[in-house]
Amino acid sequence: MACNVVRGVLSSSQLQELWDAYAELRESVPLVPIFNPGGRRRQMEVPQHHVAAQLAQSILSISRHGRHRHVAQCSFLHSEAGCKAQQLHTDWDPKKVSFGRHIRVPMSMLVAMQDNTLLITLHHGTVTLNTGDACFFDATCVHGGAAYIDNCNTRFFAYIASDMWRTPPQDETYIFQARRRRTK
Repeated sequence: MACNVVRGVLSSSQLQELWDAYAELRESVPLVPIFNPGGRRRQMEVPQHHVAAQLAQSILSISRHGRHRHVAQCSFLHSEAGCKAQQLHTDWDPKKVSFGRHIRVPMSMLVAMQDNTLLITLHHGTVTLNTGDACFFDATCVHGGAAYIDNCNTRFFAYIASDMWRTPPQDETYIFQARRRRTK
């Protein structure tokens, strides 16, 4: 399982809670540029005990991915119109994460707060999420944030740590580089 979409994971009241949390935090927490060409993709970190972080844990708990995992860090992501696509990357260092059969690998979770929330993945193509949908992807999923040419988009993101991997990456992104085949 590198990428799993769960449709309609948020109720309308939970969605409203997220929008209210976003509006509340915007008053005191800055939206800062993150890994993206052009600087039109920004994130706002959510304090660990904030209602939005508790909601993230609730979403994880009702998914099939919640056993032996917990929300380690979450944030709101906002892309302005004209935002370019990110380079393909993984959120966790693939060289350090063990992929044993019985080991729970860390994950990431993206929750759509608006229709047409997009995630580009190497093996699954473009994943389209609509309001209330969530995408869970593990440390093996090579992905990148999509471009938002004509419209802005706000979504909710969380690093999901496992019993083996307790902390999220610290401001690191692991760029995917395709291997080139030698030609004769």
